[in-house]
Amino acid sequence: MRTLLALAADTLRALCSRRLFWLHVWLSIATALVFASIRGTPDGWTAGFGMRTLSSPWLRDGTPWESTLHCWVLSRAVRWWVAGAGVLMTLFATAAVLPESLESGQAAILMPKARRRSILLAGRFLGAIAYFIILTAFAIALLFLVLRWHMNLWEWRLWLALPAALLLYAPLQAVATLMGVLTKSTTAAVLVALLFGAAATALQEAADKQPATPSLNPSYSSTSALSPPAQDHDDDDSDSWTAQFAGTVLRGTASIMPGPAPALAWAESHSCPVPPRAYRDLFRRLRLGKSGLEAAAAEAIATNSPQGRTAAVAGLASAAAGGSVISSACLVLAASLLRRRDL
Repeated sequence: MRTLLALAADTLRALCSRRLFWLHVWLSIATALVFASIRGTPDGWTAGFGMRTLSSPWLRDGTPWESTLHCWVLSRAVRWWVAGAGVLMTLFATAAVLPESLESGQAAILMPKARRRSILLAGRFLGAIAYFIILTAFAIALLFLVLRWHMNLWEWRLWLALPAALLLYAPLQAVATLMGVLTKSTTAAVLVALLFGAAATALQEAADKQPATPSLNPSYSSTSALSPPAQDHDDDDSDSWTAQFAGTVLRGTASIMPGPAPALAWAESHSCPVPPRAYRDLFRRLRLGKSGLEAAAAEAIATNSPQGRTAAVAGLASAAAGGSVISSACLVLAASLLRRRDL
């Protein structure tokens, strides 16, 4: 256990000493500053700490519409940075840890200290997880304080974004760890992890677009006299069975893949306060009286804005279970390969 904790601490120290760590920190600060720069005034609202002032008869300081604007900006920050770009930036930083440890020089130093090679792998993985948690918690803490300043409330549910982001990051890091053992290449580890995430996203989107399974034994109707011959019915039934089987396989595969859709939806809908006015109503009001690009942008934002917190997010439990299973399987396979690898 001491060796495992020492390797995890060493991994964390090495990651925190890199430039990507400070770049991540400054980008988190910039995201919080953008959120803090949007405020209501007695005549309207401002962005960029007063660099741009927009007058409005209804979106003013102290109105419910101002709270709706703050909630929308917070939900976008959680989705795009905390559980979005921040996850990818952390993956770029941590994917290189294991391939660097397997280089001939470092392997000769580290392997004698670890009784089993799997301890080295587990220590590196735990250090990467700790690194991710620290950076994500820092970003959430900044948004948490800005929200307190804007809306005068402590929204503790904002911290739910941390497990949601971890649900996205852990399977990607596990896949990168497996590829690091196979190839000793940071580039290959990052690319395969990103391809895995993209494939999981594509599978979930395709499963969501699957239509309901058609009935294979439709009831007789008055138009049956105009139906094709019996052989055509057999062909249709065969096609229906094939489509049903393919759809079932697609939905089953997508349900166990740790794709980002359920985690992002959960982070966005549960980690910010319920807005007093709907997001879509806010941006449709902003569109009124505008023309050209501003009106088009307001309409696009209104169309793609969430409606607020929901009672549950479909697929979250299965995505969490699938992510845990895939992460465990990748780590076990990586440990098995590492024991057989000539270092």
